Amino acid sequence: MFDRVANGATTDALAAELIRIRQARGSFAIIRAGMAVVLLGTPFILYILLRVNPRLGATLLTIAWSAGGYLLFLRWLYLRGAYRPWMDWANATLEISLLNAIVIVDARLVGAAYAFTTAPTLLIPIAIMASAVRLRRSLSVYTGALAALQYLALYLFYRSDIPPTMLEALPSLQPWNLLQRCCYFVLAGVSAFLVCQLMRRSVIELVTSVRKSLTVERELGRQVSSEVARLLVEGDPERIGEERELTVLFADIRGFTDFSERRKPSEVLEFLNAYFAVAADAIERHGGIVNKFTGDGLMALFGALGDSDDHALRAARAGRSMLDGLARLDSGSRGGSLRGRFGVGIHTGRAVLGILGTESRAEYTAIGDTVNVAARIEQLNKELETDLLVSDATARQLSATATLVPIGKVDIRGREEPLVVHQLTAVP
Repeated sequence: MFDRVANGATTDALAAELIRIRQARGSFAIIRAGMAVVLLGTPFILYILLRVNPRLGATLLTIAWSAGGYLLFLRWLYLRGAYRPWMDWANATLEISLLNAIVIVDARLVGAAYAFTTAPTLLIPIAIMASAVRLRRSLSVYTGALAALQYLALYLFYRSDIPPTMLEALPSLQPWNLLQRCCYFVLAGVSAFLVCQLMRRSVIELVTSVRKSLTVERELGRQVSSEVARLLVEGDPERIGEERELTVLFADIRGFTDFSERRKPSEVLEFLNAYFAVAADAIERHGGIVNKFTGDGLMALFGALGDSDDHALRAARAGRSMLDGLARLDSGSRGGSLRGRFGVGIHTGRAVLGILGTESRAEYTAIGDTVNVAARIEQLNKELETDLLVSDATARQLSATATLVPIGKVDIRGREEPLVVHQLTAVP
């Protein structure tokens, strides 16, 4: 049903379906254009009927309205979904034959000289070029060749009716000129073929481009969140390499080395995948993005894409939801328990967001003191025997209904000033 692409391979299913849809719409566009030609041409035909040549006008009016009725029938078929691709070939044949029928009418009722110089013949190349809208390349070539053969045959048939003096006076009626005109019809068909080819290739390239983007986004989505993947694919320069306020969450399993020693490697891997699935679901459900997995821990960002002002509250909710989910996961695990060994640290501050790495290996991440502090806060859970700690900067942005237990000032490795932290036990 469909033509083949330039390299000889068939178009894929999506491109073929898009081309089929465009073919159907192109056929409908031709139908509407034909109806417009009939409507616009009717006043001129009426003028011929009333002022110039009644017989000619009546004949042309009959042809025009018959064509209009046929086009209305085709429109009815299209709207009912009964229009078929093979009808394009029949319609193209009728369109060209109808225009050449006007030449016959003019030749019989007015004269052969008039028939081959009158304005309606100018519609023939327009009809040929319009065939490209149907997106059928072979049909475009066929339309041009059919128009040339019919027109040349009519000229040869009626040439004897043209007075020799008229042939001498009008070079446009000379055989070489008519042959040249027919060659132009063929050339118009070839041009329509090229236009049709370009339009089809554009559809295929569009599908290929979209598929590549989706593939890249899907593969990136396995490394970063879907939002970040989309950002990297789109390549928005205003949102890459910027500094903004955000909330960073770190989560880790304490004592995981001892825990994994009592299990088979396959069981450890299975548990980690389940653990990361629960954690990632809680993070993404509350509007965060999982930035990276670090062994038995992870790093998540909230507000990195500038899509929320309540990123601290979202991070706190995600932290509690994560711990609840991990507790349920741990209770159903075999070969030892990690109950009470999950730790989450959250800190709010400014960080630089961008692509870090080389041309061959890079990642989208956040860097700065805020990230380092969040990691240190998470590590404090082991020392303070807690499971979720937040910095004072994060606590100030939480709702009044959040349940916080002040820990006080604690020393953070790598920082001269101590940091005020709170234990978050509940958040609505």
